[in-house]
This record gives sequence, structure tokens and C-alpha cells, in this order.
Amino acid sequence: MSTNPHNLLTDHHIRPTQHRLNILAALTGLDKPATVDQVQSWLHAHRYHPDQVTIYRNLELLAAKGLIHQVDFSDGKARYELNNTHHHHLVCRNCGQIEPVFGCVSKSLLTKIEADSGFTVTSHHLEFFGLCQHCQSGGK
Repeated sequence: MSTNPHNLLTDHHIRPTQHRLNILAALTGLDKPATVDQVQSWLHAHRYHPDQVTIYRNLELLAAKGLIHQVDFSDGKARYELNNTHHHHLVCRNCGQIEPVFGCVSKSLLTKIEADSGFTVTSHHLEFFGLCQHCQSGGK
């Protein structure tokens, strides 16, 4: 699969409009799961001014086509990120810092879950919540 944004869109059978190309640039530039407000702020800082409805509509389309995915940190804010690597997240409950965790739960754990439950796991998301090093040290 291509890393060129135009080709990524066409590979996923999505028409490569300027809105979509800019939204992909924002998600790449932010380099973390981003809210619609964060995407819009990034776009505005780069002299592009779509309204929130346009951003929402395009994020939903990109997610439905599997190019990005929505991440839920149980705080009522939908976040979006590129669907280019399988990873999980560390989320600081104090300052909101988000760090990716590369790697995955072991295959043996997934096998045990499937064996114990009779459930076939086709995908999963795992988030860890706590305090980052900065917040643990009192912000010093």
C-alpha cells in the first residue's frame, strides 16, 4: 500500500479531494489521536479553513473505509488517527498526554480468551490509563 496521501485514498476507493488530503496531512502532522477540534486547529494554522461538519463528514468516511480509525478514551471525545500501525495507547488521566505503545498482547492471551469464551477475536483495542512521569513527579 502506498504512503502517498493521494494514492492512499485511491487505494481505498476514496476520491482524493483537497479536504481529505488536508485532513490526512493534519492527522500525520499531529502524530497522535486527534479530536475534531485539534484537526480543525491544525488546518487553520496551515491556512485551510473547512467547517467542522466537513471535517466530521470526511473523518467518518475515512474511518468507514478503514484508512483511519476512531479511538475512544472514555472521556466523551472522539479521536481519530491513521490506521497505519497496530498499537495501543498510554493515556494520562491528569494532563491528557497520549503515548503510543507498539507491540501487542501476546498471541497466547488471545488464544486463551478465544478458548475460554468461544469467541473469535477479529480485532481489539487496548488502552492503559494512569499518570505520566511528569504528573507523577508533581509537574516539576
